[in-house]
Amino acid sequence: MDYQSEEEEVEIVRRRTTLDKSEIIELAVAIARGTRKHPDVKLGSSVRGSIDMIDIYAKTMNGLGPSVSRYQLDDNLLLHSAMMSFRSKIWIYETSEKTPEEVIREIFNKLQKKN
Repeated sequence: MDYQSEEEEVEIVRRRTTLDKSEIIELAVAIARGTRKHPDVKLGSSVRGSIDMIDIYAKTMNGLGPSVSRYQLDDNLLLHSAMMSFRSKIWIYETSEKTPEEVIREIFNKLQKKN
């Protein structure tokens, strides 16, 4: 069985979360897809990792109070949300010297440089 297309994953995340900010949803999906291609990852994340990342991000932004828009982009919070959601959803090769957190940070940083 194969994964959904990128467009299908974005739509799944959009439907399963309360956040309707395309840029953040697309980033979460790109991170999940990046874990599936990373050379140090034995088993990458499913779309569930993206859903969890969006939920963590949205709940944290909501908890910051009315002075902060839940649509505001905060790279530190995005990275923290990615770490919390993806680190338990990927399996690193036993021979790798990288931790799941290092892999996620690497993918995140690579994606942020593209934007």
